[in-house]
Amino acid sequence: MKYRILIAALLSLIPLLTYADGLAVTGRLGSTGGGVELSKLYSEKFTGRIGFNTFNYNTGLTRNNINYDFHLKLQTATALADWYPYAGIFRVSGGLILNRNRVDLNAQPNSGNTYTINGRVYTSGSEAQSLNGGVRFNLIAPYIGIGWGNPVEKQKKWGLVSDIGLMLQGAPKTNLDVTCAPGYSGCASLQNDTAAERSKLDSSVSNFKLLPVLTIGASYQF
Repeated sequence: MKYRILIAALLSLIPLLTYADGLAVTGRLGSTGGGVELSKLYSEKFTGRIGFNTFNYNTGLTRNNINYDFHLKLQTATALADWYPYAGIFRVSGGLILNRNRVDLNAQPNSGNTYTINGRVYTSGSEAQSLNGGVRFNLIAPYIGIGWGNPVEKQKKWGLVSDIGLMLQGAPKTNLDVTCAPGYSGCASLQNDTAAERSKLDSSVSNFKLLPVLTIGASYQF
């Protein structure tokens, strides 16, 4: 439902593009990845913009003695309004972000072909077949921030922009699931230890309710 609401909000902005002067496209790089943005002028002090950002990153990660294949996927769509209180380049921004950011974790056995889960050692294959998890966030995240540069300033073609803000993505939601080997008699104990590991994972990501957003970009006005 929330996904549909934001998509509807983004689509509702499209007809407005024909009722205002100034249209610019901006390429951005920053903490949300790389992206593109469309800005529209509505008055001397107000503009609106919609955009899309994405970034993927893979690495190895060790957490609580467990080795993971760590996959970070950043993907956001933005619908923001900008207020220029002094009709200059400084602005205050706010709006909503469709937040598809996520982390996927795929545990890998250590050199002894075992997993250490909640301090206990389990043999890969004969006791624990797989251990996978991830971190998710609220799908709809409010945004508030400040920035410099007006892509749709009159009499300007090219320009530079920057933004500093916070995305309020709520408490991260974690999952960690283990698959027991068929016939393994200690499956209940393995599942309990996995639940304890998930609690540790919850604690390690609990501070990511607010995501800093830092971006810079170059704009061109049509």
